[in-house]
Amino acid sequence: MLFIGLPVVLTTMGEFILKSTINSIDVSGWMTQFSVGMSTPFELLNQIVDAIAGFTLLFFLNPLLLLALGCIFVGGLFWLVAMSKFELSFLYPFLSINYVSIVIGSQLFLGESVSLYRYISVVFIIIGLIILSRSPHSERQKEVT
Repeated sequence: MLFIGLPVVLTTMGEFILKSTINSIDVSGWMTQFSVGMSTPFELLNQIVDAIAGFTLLFFLNPLLLLALGCIFVGGLFWLVAMSKFELSFLYPFLSINYVSIVIGSQLFLGESVSLYRYISVVFIIIGLIILSRSPHSERQKEVT
């Protein structure tokens, strides 16, 4: 179950780092700099290129954003290993653990408001995962010839 749990933890951690870091960066000025009444499309294109270049530079100079991407990438690599070890029909529903951890973590770590309906949905997801984890043929059967 390590190859199922580790991608979930890494991906969720990466998403929280990404969200909190993006929230701390003021990107509102980039979108308001475009003026609607420009005389040529080239001026608009120039402003778009400048905004993309500025965002890209900021992105690659921010170690927290790089850490977030690294967590998500490494989680994806472990997910590939999990796909080689388990049947996809068994494995794929475990991605919903990400939904559970994001809903709970959003309230705990990001201070977001989470409604009762979201928590009820999380309970249903957890019940489904418990039932699924007890199903037969959870590991891929290797053929011996």
